[in-house]
Amino acid sequence: MRVISKSFSLLLMSGGSFLAAAPALAQATGSAPVLLAAADAAANAPTESDGDTAGIVVVGRTLEAQTQKTPVSITSFGAEDLRTKNISEPQDLNRTVPGLSISEIGTTRNSARYSLRGQSQETGADPSVMTYFGGVATASPGPGFLFDLSGVDVFKGPQGTAFGRNTTGGAVVLTPEAPTDEFGGYVDASVGGYDFQRIQAAVNVPIAGDALSARFAIDANHRRGFTRDVKTGKWYDGRDYKAYRGYIVAKPFEGFENRLLINFAYGKASDPGASVVAVDPTGIGAKIFPGLPQALIDQQKRGVRRVDHDVDNGFSSFRSLAVSNVSSYQITPTITIKNIFGYNDNRVANYDDTDGSPFPILGYLPTKYPASYPEPDSPYKSVSDEIQLSGDSLDGKLQWNGGVYYEHHYPVSSNQQDRFYVFGNLRFSQALTRTWSRAVYAQASYEILPGLKLTGGGRYTWDRRKQTTTAYALATPCYTPASVPGNLCGVKQKANFSAPTWNASLQYEIANLGMVYATVRRGYKSGGFNNSAPTPDMLTYRPEYVTDYEIGGKTHFDLLGQPAHLNIDLYKSDFTSKQTTGTVIANGQSYGLITNAGTGSIKGVEVDTAIELFRKLTLSALYAYTDAKSDSLVFNGILRPGAPLAGVSKHKLSATAQYAVLNSDDIGDVSATLSYSYQSAFQTNTSLDILTSKDPFKRRTPGYGLLDARVDWNNFLGRPIDLAVYVTNVTDKAAMQQLNSIYDGLGYNTAMYVPPRMVAASLRYRFK
Repeated sequence: MRVISKSFSLLLMSGGSFLAAAPALAQATGSAPVLLAAADAAANAPTESDGDTAGIVVVGRTLEAQTQKTPVSITSFGAEDLRTKNISEPQDLNRTVPGLSISEIGTTRNSARYSLRGQSQETGADPSVMTYFGGVATASPGPGFLFDLSGVDVFKGPQGTAFGRNTTGGAVVLTPEAPTDEFGGYVDASVGGYDFQRIQAAVNVPIAGDALSARFAIDANHRRGFTRDVKTGKWYDGRDYKAYRGYIVAKPFEGFENRLLINFAYGKASDPGASVVAVDPTGIGAKIFPGLPQALIDQQKRGVRRVDHDVDNGFSSFRSLAVSNVSSYQITPTITIKNIFGYNDNRVANYDDTDGSPFPILGYLPTKYPASYPEPDSPYKSVSDEIQLSGDSLDGKLQWNGGVYYEHHYPVSSNQQDRFYVFGNLRFSQALTRTWSRAVYAQASYEILPGLKLTGGGRYTWDRRKQTTTAYALATPCYTPASVPGNLCGVKQKANFSAPTWNASLQYEIANLGMVYATVRRGYKSGGFNNSAPTPDMLTYRPEYVTDYEIGGKTHFDLLGQPAHLNIDLYKSDFTSKQTTGTVIANGQSYGLITNAGTGSIKGVEVDTAIELFRKLTLSALYAYTDAKSDSLVFNGILRPGAPLAGVSKHKLSATAQYAVLNSDDIGDVSATLSYSYQSAFQTNTSLDILTSKDPFKRRTPGYGLLDARVDWNNFLGRPIDLAVYVTNVTDKAAMQQLNSIYDGLGYNTAMYVPPRMVAASLRYRFK
């Protein structure tokens, strides 16, 4: 109970809790899709309901609009959804958002790689999917961000003509609870198996009525690991972090508002319990360590929860600071100007047995200045600023917005470095990267006829990149210029990229039924550098482009006298100059390269439906079918058509049944929830040599389904107390969560697995 006791003492000493909220991109109170288009626009958006299960008011294209009237496919979760679905870290979204796939990077559980509609963060200088926190684009937030939120919104397809960064896959937006002018808050304590202890708390403080208010929140989470080392008895796959948040809203005079958000999180947990799952008996790993095939046999006999590592004191640590400041001024009743400033400082350090075996095949070592592992969460700082001007004209028929965007991304230290070993040989690696991104954008929506709207937007982005790379074996001096194969000493690279992107949509609202729409969008992903290459022309790769076509419909209706909704969309994304990984052997040296090798298309269908039956039973389901393949992958003159794309499950399903057992003012509200999620197999990476791979897994993580159950008793005996008991992975399935395939290189594969069945209980006390 140490986490709860220490955190509660800290809460009392501070007079409440530590933070919550941020300039919100949207306010979500239900489980239907919502569009978030302006940087913090929906923080004060009112919530309305027209009686259906998806009646939500959000901000889309800088104006308030009901979810069902937004011509984009988006999945949204409100605060209550996040609690009942037990969403506390990015990987939890993996089982609740069809079309979205989240996997670890390498063997580090503090990291997250997002993939939407086949567009992945696997390769390239820019992420295909951008995450936002407090209105600011940031690296994939891991632990310490998903608490005290008013909503999480995932919107799909190329973005960037209405706000923020340009992306080819979509955006994941985390919206913290905003402070209000009423005092109140809560304390939420949870305990469970595997020494699970978590406390969350928040307090809302009106300092000067509506003119100045603040919210503070804290999240402290500890869980012992669930994978054990058979030699040392050490537990792996643990969780241990603390996060503090503060949010202040000031309205010093009419028409002006300033929102300041600070989120600080840190943690250091045991390293991941990766295990070896395949060995090539003729591969280089088995040749150098002849006992490796037997280690695989021993691992299979023990099962996935017991491993044998050669690293005794491994760890995974992180520290992150996110600051956003949003100032807005209403120039006229119909025109508003806004400035969105962001600052991020993210640091990671890992010491782990990456190969998951008792032999020193591959692993990362602790250094004084930890560096780029795991990519892309390298230690970095970033500063961004965005100026927006928005309004409406022609008696409200025309809504418009425009802006300029700037971001500078740079290393935390010029000394940061990686040290790792390959077959016991120590290596040094350092890639110091600086990036600048500048853009202008504008978007407008015009009501042509009653119910018929046309929307168009454009963006132009200029990207500048510089990198200095050093990489060499520690047993060999670092020569300049590099005269030893594989040695790079202070190699400097720089490049500029730019491109226009755009979107256009037509939507028609059908009275008392819903709307239909058609959208086409163009996305762009900047080029970048390879850390090494056999020839100078291979050191740089070009931008990637995506054109996305989407048609859909969103309806709300009565079924058997009960409210229901059904949303369906179909899309096709054509990509060119696909940034893809491949291997080149030259001068006796192996080079892993990113290259522009592919063209192809991604086709899919997404369905979101819910119905309330007998005012007792609510059934909801989300399904996505994604067919992501290349038409051609060409590298070194070899054509490889039909290669699948990384991180894409062809089928993803999430289904929930919630039954209201009791609704009583005196006793409280009792409900039971059963949730099932399924995802089919997905490719670990999009590689040029995938079709010739000898990997018995074919570099694919197998599909699996998980069942969760929960019972809530809210307003316990008429008091402001909420109780819950829940079980995750009810059937205790040992499903493979992430395959790390290096079978064709080092001669083996490792894998990480989903957590086992866990039982927990929570108590939340609300005060005002």
